Amino acid sequence: TFTATVGAMAPGSGTPSGSVQFNVDGSSLGGPLVLSAGTASISASALAVGTHAVTVSYGGDTSFNGSTGAVAGGQSVNKADSITALTSSDNPSKRNQSVTFTAIVNPNPPGSGSPTGTVAFTIDGGSPVTVALDNRQASLSTAALSAGDHTIMAVYSGDAGFNTSSNTFTQTVHRLDTTTSLTSSVDPSRPHQNVVFTAIVSAVDPQAGTPGGSVQFLIDGVDMGSSALSGGQATLSTTDLSVGQHTVTAAYQGDDTFKGSGDALVQTVQTVGTTTGVASSTNPSAFHQQVTFTATVTADDPDVGTPEGMVQFTIDGIDQGSSTLSGGRATLSVASLSVGDHTVRAEYEGDDTFAGSADTLTQSVISAETSTRLTSNHNPSAFGQGVTFTATVDAMSQSAGDPGGKVRFEIDGQDQGVQTLSGGQATLSVADLAVGDHSVEATYLGDDTFNPSDDALSQTVTKAGTATTLTSSSRPSAFGERVTFTATVNVVAPGDGVPNGTVAFQIDGGDAGTAHLSGGQATMSVSDLSVGTHDVRAVYAATGDFGGSADSLAQAVNRADTSTQVVSSASPSVVGSSVSFTAHVTARAPGAGTPTGTVQFQMDGADLGPTVALSGGSAGFTTSGLPAGTHTIGAIYAGSGSFAGSSDSLSQSIQYASGDCQGTPGRQIMPPINAGDPVSDVNAGSTVPAKFRVCDANGDTVGTSGLVKSFELVKRVGDGGGEEVLHQAWTDGEFKYSNHAWKLNLETKSLDAGYTYFWSAHLDDGTSIDFRFHLKGGSSTSPGTTKKH
Repeated sequence: TFTATVGAMAPGSGTPSGSVQFNVDGSSLGGPLVLSAGTASISASALAVGTHAVTVSYGGDTSFNGSTGAVAGGQSVNKADSITALTSSDNPSKRNQSVTFTAIVNPNPPGSGSPTGTVAFTIDGGSPVTVALDNRQASLSTAALSAGDHTIMAVYSGDAGFNTSSNTFTQTVHRLDTTTSLTSSVDPSRPHQNVVFTAIVSAVDPQAGTPGGSVQFLIDGVDMGSSALSGGQATLSTTDLSVGQHTVTAAYQGDDTFKGSGDALVQTVQTVGTTTGVASSTNPSAFHQQVTFTATVTADDPDVGTPEGMVQFTIDGIDQGSSTLSGGRATLSVASLSVGDHTVRAEYEGDDTFAGSADTLTQSVISAETSTRLTSNHNPSAFGQGVTFTATVDAMSQSAGDPGGKVRFEIDGQDQGVQTLSGGQATLSVADLAVGDHSVEATYLGDDTFNPSDDALSQTVTKAGTATTLTSSSRPSAFGERVTFTATVNVVAPGDGVPNGTVAFQIDGGDAGTAHLSGGQATMSVSDLSVGTHDVRAVYAATGDFGGSADSLAQAVNRADTSTQVVSSASPSVVGSSVSFTAHVTARAPGAGTPTGTVQFQMDGADLGPTVALSGGSAGFTTSGLPAGTHTIGAIYAGSGSFAGSSDSLSQSIQYASGDCQGTPGRQIMPPINAGDPVSDVNAGSTVPAKFRVCDANGDTVGTSGLVKSFELVKRVGDGGGEEVLHQAWTDGEFKYSNHAWKLNLETKSLDAGYTYFWSAHLDDGTSIDFRFHLKGGSSTSPGTTKKH
């Protein structure tokens, strides 16, 4: 469609009227067209492929001049696309059937018109067959398509106005149907007889011709090979069919034209009848006598030959095994038939040619006599010993075999139960026979095969021997320790059981008591054995079932260990006061009892007086003469015949009295130096008298030489609070004793003023007398050069 729009050019205005003429390639396209609202349109559908010059001329009207216009670049016309449709006259089709394939070519919008040219047909990619289009259609017919699927393609070649196109589809060709019929040359047949099976294969459509190819034969599913069809028939011959029914199958495999088909039949192969007769070598026979049964098998048709194979023998329905025919006969020999009548059956099982058959007879067997012999494995036996009685039952006839069944045992007329024979023997085991003689009897009860018999013996049972073992709970033991002696009484093999009764204990030949056995043991406990070795004996007295026995041991008793503890009545004590030391001596477990003997007290390793005898396990020593100081006080227990010695020690402190001592406190600095607050002030450069008293417990002063062990200046503390530890000591005994006091004059010339000085005098009782004073005024050089006067 082409549209012309005519408009006024400035400065003019308004809408032109009149008509326009369209031209294509210089030729008019239709007639003039009247403008409507300044436009006019025309459609063309027959433009050839290519580029066309399209113009329009406006002739003007009373108000507007004429003008012309053109389609820029011209109008381009391309080829139209085509669509090819492909159809089959019959799909699927059959083999040899004529089929026509039709291709229909149409324009694909927006293209239009009627395509011309040719269509090339191809089948399965083969050589193309070209057919001219007629009214947009082209067709190809063929009857040569083989069975199967074929790809059919139609390709439109295109023309001046239309592009090429193509289409494909699948044409399915089926083979022709057939039927197969299978027949047998003889049915039923006999073993090894030749049988011919014929398969006839026909086309369902009689006009289709005669099928070719081959037929596959199977018998009972086993491939028998293929046979080629000839005139529509194939055959299989065989002489190998066994007796029974066989499924025979003929399967036509088909070819390019004909479908496969098949048929089956059941072929019956029958055997030749037989007659079986069975006979006994001895009837009736004795129990366990060997008997031979003979089965004779003959063919019902004498011309067929002598049967072969196996004969199955059963006696009373129990399988006795198979025997191979030889010359038409098979045998079975047995010697195990029980007493009574037995049904013997011989069954010929048949083979590939002969049918089975059977026969039976009744075999009579009579019973046998027996003898019984009773023995004991221990005679005489001990009480508690296991004894086994064995009854051996034999058949009087050696050929009769071993009797079966049961044997009843009796002891002293009391039933002991029934035991089953095994290998001709039955046993009874007992271990509870009382001491004495016992009558034992075994009676074979017989069975369906053997008659009863019996035997007896006398069994003697003696007392069981014993062995006594004596043990001690503690060996060696300590004096006073409780010791338990255990007598264990065991039965000596071959006897058995747990002894009862009593055990008599003896110590050093004296009676120590009697104890009853419990669980084979008896015990006795003592705690009063003296130190030394004692002979301990246990005697088990015989009882009605057990013999006596005894055992002994040597029991060693050692002295009991002891523990000594020494204590002081006062520690620390005061010089001159009375102090008591007590030593307590006790026995240490497992020993027991109260020790006796003496205790020696010592001070610092030296004896304090004579030994002191223990009383109730304790000994004491009292003294008031112990010197000042700290001393080691020891207590040594010497031991006794029953108790071992032991010792202990303690540290005893003896100090000077701290109370009133000649009108002043003892062990304290005396004026002019204050013992407490306030601190005494001393002028620098002066001499300070330091003195003190010490007294004993009686208030008497003590001035013994060496009482002051050492003296030292301990520290000084400045008025400003600074503290200096000095530790300046003297041991030259500057303190002198006079007028019941110890004195030392201290010169302060060498001491610095402005300090408080701390002093300590160490006494021989381990205590110290401490004092201090403040040195005021003056000065000196050093606290390390203090003078003493």
